[in-house]
Order: sequence, then structure tokens, then C-alpha cells
Amino acid sequence: MPTVKPVSFFKESGLAIPTQCLLLERANDEHVAIADGSQTGLDGLTKCTMEGWFYPVSSIPSTGEVAMNLFSKYDSTSGAAASTRSYEFDIFNLSGQYQAVAQAADSGGNLHQVGWNITAPALNTWAHWAVTWDTTAATAAQPVFILDGSDQGAVTTTYVSNNLTGIRTSSEEFRIGAFRITTYQQQFDGRVADCRFWNIVRTPTEINDSKGARIAPTTSGLVSNWLFDGDLTDTVTGTANDLTENGTISYVSNYPYS
Repeated sequence: MPTVKPVSFFKESGLAIPTQCLLLERANDEHVAIADGSQTGLDGLTKCTMEGWFYPVSSIPSTGEVAMNLFSKYDSTSGAAASTRSYEFDIFNLSGQYQAVAQAADSGGNLHQVGWNITAPALNTWAHWAVTWDTTAATAAQPVFILDGSDQGAVTTTYVSNNLTGIRTSSEEFRIGAFRITTYQQQFDGRVADCRFWNIVRTPTEINDSKGARIAPTTSGLVSNWLFDGDLTDTVTGTANDLTENGTISYVSNYPYS
């Protein structure tokens, strides 16, 4: 797989920054993933931040597959082993009420799942989605949801409440754009760009200040940064977290910032 130039290369060389992004088509069951045995640093954490740019092109149905997945390292199949469950972050349509839903599990099998009421995501428009987890805080396991750089405040619904002792090291693969319930489901339908995974908690201010700019791959706490430019799903951080395409995925000349 070709090597992606690090973000700092584009800044320092004066070359044009990347302009392509990933296009996932829900009807074709498309997403990108990395097997657990191949990843480094994407689970077994006490803190993390997941963030990225997403551009939905279709509405989430209110029946059937009522969600679109953003990030997942979790098997939601009924009866699935607890060892397959780390975390996930999704957008749900609950009979017309949309929610951003985040859940995580620890090594003891404890689960914490919450949701924030939101308006229906605008179609054909870029939005920046982020969630942070800190299982060491006084209010352990209460995630923070940041949309377009703004903290969305207290959760609307607590589905399952437990103080977590960390985020489980699971055997499940890491995915962007798909949820597993026996089979891959609830795929994100649209464009995806500049996704970042951190092993620290990023503040809303830090996320807002950096969401519209390239960041150096050596930035403290950055585990992986997937630009999705140049028909590539490689991370630019040097870790062994290059993603694999599931389906015949396209790349389009559209980016959320320049």
C-alpha cells in the first residue's frame, strides 16, 4: 500500500493539501476497518477522543436499520461475547427523534450507554462529530459529545449506567461507518474525511480550534489520523492502523476545509 505523506509535509512543502475524501455507500454495505490483531492503540484505554468530518447524503430510516455508525469497535449481536465490545458512536433516528448515541464497556463487562437529542443531520453538508471518554474522572464514564466544535451539554437519555474502570481491550475489529449485529449494518451513507483517534481527552476548545486544519502526525496523544486522500485509507501517524476497504469504495474531490 503506498505511503501517505504526513500532514506536516503538506504544510511545510507548500504543496496543495489533500482534496479527496472517502465516499461510503450504504446500499453497497461499504465501510473501512482494521482487524483487532493488526491495530495498535485503539482500545485498552482509560481515555480517548474520536472525531471526524461526516457528510450524510441520505436520511436515516425510522424503521429497520435506524442508525448510521461513525466509529465502532463493538459487536452488538445478541449473545455476543463481552470480549468483543469496546465502544461505538452512532446517529439514531428514534421514531423521528434523532440522537447521537455513545457506549463503551470495560474489562469487567460493565456497559455505559447514553444519548443526546439532536436535530436531523443536514444532508449534503459537512459536520464535525466528536466524542470523548474519561474513565478516570470523578464522573467516570460520562462521555462528552462535541458537534461542530460545540459541547452539546448534558446527556438526554441514559440507557445503561455504570462507572467504567477503563475501555475494554476487545477482539472486535475497529470500523468507521458500520455497526455489527450478526452482519454489518447501519452503515454511514455519505462522505468521510480527516478522522482522528486520540488516547487523551481533547477539550471542546482544542477540537474546535483544530478541526478545520491539518495537524502534525506527532501531536501528543494522537494515535491515528486517516485523511482518506489519494484513494488511500492509510493513517498518517506511522502506527500500524491502516484501514481496509469493505466493498468497492470510491473517493471524491470534496473536502470539508481547505
